[in-house]
Amino acid sequence: MSISAHNLFENQKAMEALNSQNIYEKIKAPTLMIAAGKDRVVSYPKILEFFENMKTDKQLLKYDEVDHNLFQDGEYLPLIVKDIVDWMDC
Repeated sequence: MSISAHNLFENQKAMEALNSQNIYEKIKAPTLMIAAGKDRVVSYPKILEFFENMKTDKQLLKYDEVDHNLFQDGEYLPLIVKDIVDWMDC
């Protein structure tokens, strides 16, 4: 899977909008963020930056062997769903 210049541009533009509007400061609800280690669409460093700036109860799950379509990965889907349900049960 390769990433297009268009996707890179749109990703950068979206992150700039999130940062300029300080969206992370407006999030008050407990938040679960999920990152795919092999994601070539969404930048993990940008996810981490956004996550670290949030001032709420938060958790970050990273699946190193999964790509952007993490809910379509049959091998990891049971684990991902279990982790989400576990987080919701807390």
